[in-house]
Formats: sequence, structure tokens, C-alpha cells
Amino acid sequence: MGYRRWLQIISVKNVNDWNIIMEHVELVREIRCFDGTLLKPEHQANLSKIPRLYAATIDSHSDVCHDEHNRYAYRNILSTLPPSLKRLEIEHAHGPDIKIISLVKKHCPELEELILGRCTMFNRSPACDFWSSFPHDHDAYMSIDGTDAYAHSLGNELAPLKQLRLLRVGLYFVPSDIVLAHRLYHQRGLSAPATIHWQSAIPLAERTTNPPLQEPAHAEPATPVQLVSLLHRRDEDSHTEFECSKCVEITDASGRGAENSANSILRVYLPKIVCVEWMGWLTPGHLGTHSYRFPL
Repeated sequence: MGYRRWLQIISVKNVNDWNIIMEHVELVREIRCFDGTLLKPEHQANLSKIPRLYAATIDSHSDVCHDEHNRYAYRNILSTLPPSLKRLEIEHAHGPDIKIISLVKKHCPELEELILGRCTMFNRSPACDFWSSFPHDHDAYMSIDGTDAYAHSLGNELAPLKQLRLLRVGLYFVPSDIVLAHRLYHQRGLSAPATIHWQSAIPLAERTTNPPLQEPAHAEPATPVQLVSLLHRRDEDSHTEFECSKCVEITDASGRGAENSANSILRVYLPKIVCVEWMGWLTPGHLGTHSYRFPL
């Protein structure tokens, strides 16, 4: 009895684990696939062979690789899913959400919970190779611009999922330069300029002066390596409530307004949705969510 119950909730930590799991597929109800366990098509196909699979958590960090020209390219971590699936959580993805959504619509249209997590500067410290190569592209998941248009696009893609009740999206509705503003200026008691020139702002912030310097001093410009280090640095108080009055002033009202508007738009496309969650900048470690519930 204990062995059967153990197999109901299973983790795939390395590819050899598939050999054991596939001998007992009829027992598995929940599965967690660690990074690197779904790189081969035959391992991806295993998921669709689990007839009673209810929930799956997939670490998709390996969804980028180098192609034959040594350039970054997206690759599939998932190619099929069982129709029985009701809950899908994606972790640490770099690729666009549309690939996962399309897969869900095709293979498990009765899905009830969808969590679309991303690899970010807040959950990857130090930076992975991808973000070390593209330190200026974090606006892919942090922006306050075009949020309504995004919600319409997302809602249109998700509309065929008639049973979807919970949706978590790995986006922060905040200005894309808020991290630089906070770490280079707010932490020194200064307001950030409208345009932040990180090459001069980083060495300036590293100089301890009283009062803090606001104008560039004579210093070597910061390098992209220094920028990556700054962005992926964990806050010292990352496990406690995030408190920065300047960040609150800049992001709280505008962010919640954008989230509320996006929620209303999504509700039109997804009439059965009960809960929508967005990533929250003003949360411990910037890893928490803002959760909105609709009346039943």
C-alpha cells in the first residue's frame, strides 16, 4: 500500500528515473520533472503514456540551447500531454508562453489550472548563461506598457480552455527599469532619473559618499558583466517584506491598476476563471504574487 501511494506523486530527477516510472504508469497521479529530464522526444512522449495523470510540474530551464551556429535557439521541452491533465505548472522558462498554451489546447483542453513561470533575475542567482548573454531583455517579463493589449492577446489564446479556473502569469506590471532604479538610487535615498545610464550609474553607486553623489564622477564605465551581477544580486532582506517607499510610489498604484484592468479583460475571455495571479515586485525577494479572486 505504501509503495503504491509513493508512486502516485513522483519526481523525475534524472532520465534513469523514467525506467522505474514507466513500469507503473497506471499509478502515477502527480509528477514533477526536474531540469534536463525531458530533452529527448522519447522522454517527452512518456507523459502522454500516464493515463491518470492529474498534475504536472515541469522545470523548463533547458528550453534554450545553442544551435549549429552557436546562437541561442528555443527548443521544445514538451511535445505532448495526457488529456487527463488538470493542473500544469511550468518553471524557469525562457521561451514564449504561447508554445505551452498551444500544447495545452491541443492535448488537454479540460485543464483547470495553468501556472506559467519564467526564469528571471530574481529566481536565478547567479545568472544563467542565457541572461548573461541578454542582460537588456528582462523587459520580456517586466513592463507597465501595453498591458491591456497583452491581456486581450492572452485571453484570446486561452479562450478555448473552457474549464480554466486558475491562471498565474510570470509577468511583473512595473517599469522595466525598476530594478536599476531601486538598486542604484533608491537604496541610497535618491530618486532615479527618468533615463538611467547604467554604465555611469553602477560605478557611482559603488562609491560611498555623504551625501550620496548624484552626478557622474570620474570612473571607468561599468561593463555588461557588472550589469548582470547587479541585476541578479539577491536583496539582503529578500526573505522579509520588501519595503521601499520610492518603489511603492512608482509601482503600487499603477501596477495594481494594470492588473485589475487585465483581470477584467481576461474574465471576458474566460468566464469560469476564479483566480488570476501576477508576479509582485513589492513582495519578499520579488518572488511573491498578487492574487485576484472573482466571485463564483
